[in-house]
Amino acid sequence: MFRMIASRDRAAWFTLYLMGLGLLLTPIDMLLARFERRQYQRAAAPQKPIIFVCGAPRTGTTLVSQVLIKDLPVSYFSNLTSLFPRSPIVANRLFGRLIGRKIAYHSYYSKTNHLSGPNDAFYIWNRWMAEDETGMQCVLIESEIDEMVRFFGAYEEAFQRPVLGKNNSLNTRANAVARALPTAIFICMTRDPAYVAQSLLQARLEIQGDISASLWVDNPDKSHVESGNYVQAVCDQVLYHERKIAEQQRLIGADRYWIVPYEEFCREPARLVMRLYEEVWGEITEVDIFGSRIEPFEIANKIRIDPKVFAEVQRTIARMRREGSSLGLAPEQWKDHWLGWPE
Repeated sequence: MFRMIASRDRAAWFTLYLMGLGLLLTPIDMLLARFERRQYQRAAAPQKPIIFVCGAPRTGTTLVSQVLIKDLPVSYFSNLTSLFPRSPIVANRLFGRLIGRKIAYHSYYSKTNHLSGPNDAFYIWNRWMAEDETGMQCVLIESEIDEMVRFFGAYEEAFQRPVLGKNNSLNTRANAVARALPTAIFICMTRDPAYVAQSLLQARLEIQGDISASLWVDNPDKSHVESGNYVQAVCDQVLYHERKIAEQQRLIGADRYWIVPYEEFCREPARLVMRLYEEVWGEITEVDIFGSRIEPFEIANKIRIDPKVFAEVQRTIARMRREGSSLGLAPEQWKDHWLGWPE
């Protein structure tokens, strides 16, 4: 909490404000939950596409979800739902119009700074996919599948739009969700691994206060990582996510699991929006307007740590690839998988 306050970042401060406000609103949330459960009981399975943005941490998933929410006719999980974790549908129907749809391209480690900003909604995902001893739950039992299907069916029925959700850890377990929700499409973000590792090292210091303290989903098998070698540990985490991404696409299929490089998205953000319009809504509306309205984003691939440490990160990633620690794709190959479109 102290480090979030000291950051002077408005999204970090807003997150702390939401935490306090959520505690005050708990009694109302518990009351609304009674009406929420009725929505689930009568819900049918979702018929419209469900769009999930996922990927390794620090790969631009928040930016992508912000762009898609701003430019596509979708419903989504906002910071408002974090105030009412037991009753997100009822709360959105009651209060959603009051907060509007203000989307700003700013975040603090996925935390956004407006009630209408997108939220990872872990409080919803934990209903069905609570973490196990490996840091993730990859198998769903029948009751969890039924609850998930009813929830997304009720969300679709309430707002009559495709649902968009962002959850980074889905890139390690998307196949379980894909089986439960056959209309789901996964947009999985990737990024040059050296810059992902750099950003993870920065996050360890800024969030945990300890560069050796792991953050987010990590490789459950650390037997090949030297104790105390934080560079090797973070590189192993990055390459683990690469392997999982390649694995998930093999299991689900490239038609439902789209690999999108962060660098290519920043250069042509309209390209992803147009493909979704074409494949989800069955049309592309005013292609040239999209191209001019959605401006390219600056690619944040700059060295921000000690150059010697960054060089060690690059060497370690290259060595681990040679030794077979990664079975994923090399960074230059991600572009070849950019939505599967020809140049």
